[in-house]
Amino acid sequence: MDQIKNSSASRKNIYQACILALALPLLLYIAYVSPVGQWIRPEYMQQLKKQLTLWYLWIPLLFWISGALTMSVGMPRTVLSFVAGSLLGFWFGIILVEATCITGALLTFLYTRWAGRTLLKQTLQQRIPIIDEYMQKHGFMTILILRQTPMPGVLVNMLLGLTSAKIRIFMLASAIGFLPQNVIFALYGSGLQGNFAAHISIASILLILVAG
Repeated sequence: MDQIKNSSASRKNIYQACILALALPLLLYIAYVSPVGQWIRPEYMQQLKKQLTLWYLWIPLLFWISGALTMSVGMPRTVLSFVAGSLLGFWFGIILVEATCITGALLTFLYTRWAGRTLLKQTLQQRIPIIDEYMQKHGFMTILILRQTPMPGVLVNMLLGLTSAKIRIFMLASAIGFLPQNVIFALYGSGLQGNFAAHISIASILLILVAG
């Protein structure tokens, strides 16, 4: 019975990924060829970079600060990955969004551990020791797996903040766990800067493979 349920859930995830992999390129192409597309085309971005001094200093800094703060309260990292890729290209964008996601997750993690642990522990008092014991043995893999679940990231960060998970393990496992989704949506975003078909196609294929 469990195998049937798991198989059904896996097929559902693949179907959803296929729909998303078809819908996203279509929506992006419509935006790209529409009048709005002039604001996101490579020529306009290059012109903007020339007009704005220190583009590669101020834009990453503002993105990192604002992205980390908004992610700490629930901003989906798919949005951040897409924006980073569209503004700064794939390679720079993926490095920046990884740093931003880790910072945002760490803010929620530390805040929960510092301010909310006493209050929330009263509700989860009976379960926390069990979770702590499991985290001590399988902390890295637990965090890595949690990052692949559909549970909102802010809830994962809060839950882990209640445990005795080590900060360095939290950051390392989160960084690796964030990477697949960040790569995919940074590719979608970077497709707006050039090589649209190639970037979007690779991103859509990866999206389906990750879902499988």
